[in-house]
This record gives sequence, C-alpha cells and structure tokens, in this order.
Amino acid sequence: MFQCFNVYFLQIVIIAKNNIAGIVSLYGLPGKTALNDGERDALIRLREENSLENLQFVGSAGSLRWHDNVMNRFTIGEKKVDEVKKVIEAW
Repeated sequence: MFQCFNVYFLQIVIIAKNNIAGIVSLYGLPGKTALNDGERDALIRLREENSLENLQFVGSAGSLRWHDNVMNRFTIGEKKVDEVKKVIEAW
C-alpha cells in the first residue's frame, strides 16, 4: 500500500504492508558508489563522538510512515553517499 497526500504543504508518505523484492533507495537513485570499510569506521567514530549532532541531510519537508514492509535491500542514493564521503573527508 502506498499513499501520498499533502497537509498544509507538508507531504506525508505512507508505505505499508508490502513485500519489496528490489532495492529501496532514499535521496535518489542507488549507484555504484559505496562507503569502504575505513569510511564506515570513520562514520561510526563521528557518531560515537557526537560530531554529527549538527549535521543535517536536507530533503523535502514531509513525513515518511514506513511499517509492516519486507524488503531485500535498503540504501541511500549515490549523490547522498558522495555527500557523506565529503563529511568524512572534512573531519
């Protein structure tokens, strides 16, 4: 089930009770870019040190309600992976 509606310019997306065989990607299309082991470790250290408390990913204003779904793979879009890599490099 997929529902999308607007309430006073706030978009609400409801995705519920699905069996998704493919890839679910937030913030754009998935690509070939991925974090390597060192980058994943650095991101974990950033989170543990609370160095990410002021970091925000800006997207469309809204709310995603995600429940009772079965999926195989969940990822973020390639451009967002590149943004995360830049944060890690700047740290």
